[in-house]
Amino acid sequence: MVLLGKIVGAFVDFPGVILSVCLLLGIRARIHRRRAWGYVLFALFLYLFSTGWTILLLPRPSFAPALSPPQAIVVLGGGVVKDQGTGNLLLSPVSLARVYRAFLLYRERPLPIIVSGGKLHKEQPLTEAEVAFEVLGTFGVSPEDIILEAYSRTTWENAQYTTALLKALGIHSFYLVTSEVHLPRALLAFRRCYPEADITPCPAHPLLSTGTALSFERFLPRAEVLHAWGDIIHEGIGYLLYLLKGSSPLGEEKSQSNEDHADKKAQAQRVAENQPGTDDTENLGHILESCGP
Repeated sequence: MVLLGKIVGAFVDFPGVILSVCLLLGIRARIHRRRAWGYVLFALFLYLFSTGWTILLLPRPSFAPALSPPQAIVVLGGGVVKDQGTGNLLLSPVSLARVYRAFLLYRERPLPIIVSGGKLHKEQPLTEAEVAFEVLGTFGVSPEDIILEAYSRTTWENAQYTTALLKALGIHSFYLVTSEVHLPRALLAFRRCYPEADITPCPAHPLLSTGTALSFERFLPRAEVLHAWGDIIHEGIGYLLYLLKGSSPLGEEKSQSNEDHADKKAQAQRVAENQPGTDDTENLGHILESCGP
């Protein structure tokens, strides 16, 4: 009965209900001797992109192990949401998963955590890094162990401005924490900006909530899988454009105003100057420029 309930539930909930309607319309068309290929093809297309077994057929990236022990934990922001009840900013589910993964690494081995994420909108009261700072504090991470990179708005800027901090702090080996689907593009950006770094990739937010095991439920339509395919396509296109255009990421502005760039360089300098053992910050501007403005 449980299995039957799951099957029925999958085809009366979204997106399964659309499949059910298409099949019913196709049967109706055949009864009236009309062409039903359109309904069948749409239903097949939707089924393939809403069932998890198709994602399991994709090759999974493999990452080489680090050559030296990590000196820091770098976690990339994944967005914030506004609590409609209180008006406060909260980490999105993706961001929270990344921050929690960074905390687990910190709990195993206390290392400085560099949180990268700025404001996507000027009217946003707090940056992603500042919201993550509050969450890490509730987890028990010492404020002295958290470094904020609070100006980046894109993956490329995450790599660009975090690299400036890492170099100023003398850090050449670090964990890179981000979502599983985002990790290849983030790695490409960081390796372009900091080619000599020894990076340990740490996937935080899996594409599918139930892991990679093949089960009966993988053949049932689920909205989560549709969303996962959207992320895969977005990241795939972005990765290709990173390769083709060098430092020009998907949907991100190639140039910034001199004032904006100077503000970000100054912010990186202020953060580095406030950290122990970082007396030399004169080269931060050159570090930033090496990745492009």
